[in-house]
Amino acid sequence: MQFWLIFILVSGVSVWLSVLTFIFIKQTKHYRQLIKNTKNQNLQDILDNIYTNQQRLSREIKKNSLNIATIEHDTQYHLQKIGFNRFNPFNDTGGDQSFALSFLDNKKNGIVFTFLHSRDTTRVYAKQVIKGKSDKFPLSKEEEQVIDSAVSSTL
Repeated sequence: MQFWLIFILVSGVSVWLSVLTFIFIKQTKHYRQLIKNTKNQNLQDILDNIYTNQQRLSREIKKNSLNIATIEHDTQYHLQKIGFNRFNPFNDTGGDQSFALSFLDNKKNGIVFTFLHSRDTTRVYAKQVIKGKSDKFPLSKEEEQVIDSAVSSTL
Protein backbone atom coordinates (compact mmCIF):
# COMPACT_ATOMS: atom_id res chain seq x y z
CA MET A 1 0.00 0.00 0.00
CA GLN A 2 2.74 2.40 0.90
CA PHE A 3 4.55 1.55 -2.31
CA TRP A 4 1.53 2.56 -4.41
CA LEU A 5 1.14 5.82 -2.53
CA ILE A 6 4.79 6.71 -3.10
CA PHE A 7 4.50 5.66 -6.76
CA ILE A 8 1.43 7.85 -7.30
CA LEU A 9 3.07 10.77 -5.50
CA VAL A 10 6.29 10.46 -7.52
CA SER A 11 4.31 10.08 -10.76
CA GLY A 12 2.22 13.17 -9.98
CA VAL A 13 5.32 15.21 -9.15
CA SER A 14 6.99 13.97 -12.37
CA VAL A 15 3.99 15.01 -14.46
CA TRP A 16 3.86 18.37 -12.70
CA LEU A 17 7.60 18.95 -13.31
CA SER A 18 7.18 17.92 -16.95
CA VAL A 19 4.37 20.46 -17.41
CA LEU A 20 6.39 23.20 -15.71
CA THR A 21 9.45 22.33 -17.80
CA PHE A 22 7.39 22.51 -20.99
CA ILE A 23 5.96 25.91 -20.00
CA PHE A 24 9.42 27.19 -19.01
CA ILE A 25 10.99 26.08 -22.30
CA LYS A 26 8.15 27.64 -24.31
CA GLN A 27 8.43 30.94 -22.41
CA THR A 28 12.22 30.98 -22.74
CA LYS A 29 11.99 30.37 -26.48
CA HIS A 30 9.45 33.18 -26.81
CA TYR A 31 11.60 35.54 -24.73
CA ARG A 32 14.70 34.77 -26.82
CA GLN A 33 12.76 35.40 -30.00
CA LEU A 34 11.63 38.77 -28.66
CA ILE A 35 15.12 39.90 -27.70
CA LYS A 36 17.14 38.40 -30.59
CA ASN A 37 17.55 41.85 -32.28
CA THR A 38 18.05 43.92 -29.14
CA LYS A 39 21.87 44.08 -29.13
CA ASN A 40 22.24 42.56 -25.65
CA GLN A 41 20.05 45.08 -23.90
CA ASN A 42 18.35 44.17 -20.68
CA LEU A 43 14.60 43.78 -20.40
CA GLN A 44 14.14 47.24 -18.86
CA ASP A 45 15.85 48.94 -21.83
CA ILE A 46 13.83 46.88 -24.31
CA LEU A 47 10.55 47.81 -22.63
CA ASP A 48 11.60 51.48 -22.46
CA ASN A 49 12.31 51.45 -26.20
CA ILE A 50 8.97 49.82 -26.93
CA TYR A 51 7.16 52.37 -24.77
CA THR A 52 9.01 55.30 -26.39
CA ASN A 53 8.21 54.01 -29.88
CA GLN A 54 4.58 53.46 -28.94
CA GLN A 55 4.29 57.03 -27.65
CA ARG A 56 5.94 58.42 -30.80
CA LEU A 57 3.65 56.38 -33.05
CA SER A 58 0.62 57.47 -31.06
CA ARG A 59 1.56 61.14 -31.58
CA GLU A 60 2.14 60.56 -35.30
CA ILE A 61 -1.22 58.80 -35.68
CA LYS A 62 -2.98 61.68 -33.95
CA LYS A 63 -1.17 64.21 -36.15
CA ASN A 64 -1.96 62.23 -39.32
CA SER A 65 -5.61 61.91 -38.31
CA LEU A 66 -5.85 65.69 -37.96
CA ASN A 67 -4.13 66.16 -41.33
CA ILE A 68 -6.52 63.72 -43.00
CA ALA A 69 -9.53 65.48 -41.47
CA THR A 70 -8.23 68.84 -42.74
CA ILE A 71 -7.64 67.43 -46.22
CA GLU A 72 -11.09 65.83 -46.33
CA HIS A 73 -12.65 69.14 -45.30
CA ASP A 74 -10.66 71.15 -47.85
CA THR A 75 -11.36 68.78 -50.73
CA GLN A 76 -15.08 69.44 -50.43
CA TYR A 77 -14.32 72.75 -52.17
CA HIS A 78 -12.09 71.38 -54.95
CA LEU A 79 -13.24 70.57 -58.45
CA GLN A 80 -14.87 67.15 -58.21
CA LYS A 81 -17.80 67.02 -60.60
CA ILE A 82 -17.76 67.67 -64.33
CA GLY A 83 -20.74 67.60 -66.66
CA PHE A 84 -20.80 67.79 -70.44
CA ASN A 85 -23.75 67.90 -72.85
CA ARG A 86 -23.83 68.51 -76.60
CA PHE A 87 -27.00 69.90 -78.17
CA ASN A 88 -28.38 71.74 -81.22
CA PRO A 89 -30.14 75.00 -80.25
CA PHE A 90 -30.64 76.32 -83.79
CA ASN A 91 -32.54 74.86 -86.72
CA ASP A 92 -30.18 76.29 -89.36
CA THR A 93 -27.08 74.35 -88.26
CA GLY A 94 -26.47 70.67 -88.61
CA GLY A 95 -25.26 68.44 -85.79
CA ASP A 96 -24.80 69.04 -82.12
CA GLN A 97 -22.11 71.72 -82.39
CA SER A 98 -23.16 73.60 -79.24
CA PHE A 99 -22.44 72.28 -75.77
CA ALA A 100 -22.70 73.03 -72.07
CA LEU A 101 -19.92 72.28 -69.62
CA SER A 102 -20.12 72.45 -65.84
CA PHE A 103 -17.42 72.32 -63.16
CA LEU A 104 -18.66 71.82 -59.59
CA ASP A 105 -17.25 71.05 -56.17
CA ASN A 106 -18.77 68.54 -53.76
CA LYS A 107 -21.17 71.21 -52.43
CA LYS A 108 -22.63 71.75 -55.94
CA ASN A 109 -20.92 75.14 -56.25
CA GLY A 110 -19.01 76.14 -59.35
CA ILE A 111 -19.57 77.37 -62.87
CA VAL A 112 -21.43 76.31 -66.01
CA PHE A 113 -20.26 77.34 -69.48
CA THR A 114 -22.52 77.31 -72.51
CA PHE A 115 -21.05 77.46 -76.00
CA LEU A 116 -23.69 78.28 -78.63
CA HIS A 117 -22.43 77.64 -82.15
CA SER A 118 -24.27 79.11 -85.14
CA ARG A 119 -23.23 79.42 -88.78
CA ASP A 120 -21.56 82.79 -88.24
CA THR A 121 -20.51 82.94 -84.60
CA THR A 122 -19.91 81.09 -81.43
CA ARG A 123 -21.14 82.67 -78.22
CA VAL A 124 -19.87 81.73 -74.79
CA TYR A 125 -21.89 82.22 -71.62
CA ALA A 126 -20.74 81.55 -68.08
CA LYS A 127 -23.00 81.36 -65.04
CA GLN A 128 -22.14 80.92 -61.41
CA VAL A 129 -23.70 77.88 -59.77
CA ILE A 130 -24.47 77.84 -56.05
CA LYS A 131 -25.93 74.67 -54.54
CA GLY A 132 -26.87 73.43 -58.01
CA LYS A 133 -28.75 76.61 -58.99
CA SER A 134 -27.97 80.00 -60.52
CA ASP A 135 -29.22 82.99 -58.53
CA LYS A 136 -28.56 85.77 -61.04
CA PHE A 137 -29.35 84.19 -64.39
CA PRO A 138 -31.95 81.57 -65.26
CA LEU A 139 -30.53 78.24 -66.38
CA SER A 140 -31.50 76.76 -69.72
CA LYS A 141 -32.76 73.20 -69.98
CA GLU A 142 -29.35 72.06 -71.29
CA GLU A 143 -27.51 73.81 -68.45
CA GLU A 144 -29.75 72.15 -65.87
CA GLN A 145 -29.09 68.78 -67.54
CA VAL A 146 -25.34 69.28 -67.49
CA ILE A 147 -25.43 70.30 -63.82
CA ASP A 148 -27.52 67.22 -62.99
CA SER A 149 -25.09 64.97 -64.88
CA ALA A 150 -22.15 66.57 -63.05
CA VAL A 151 -23.80 66.05 -59.66
CA SER A 152 -24.32 62.38 -60.43
CA SER A 153 -20.71 61.89 -61.59
CA THR A 154 -17.46 61.83 -59.64
CA LEU A 155 -13.85 62.18 -60.70
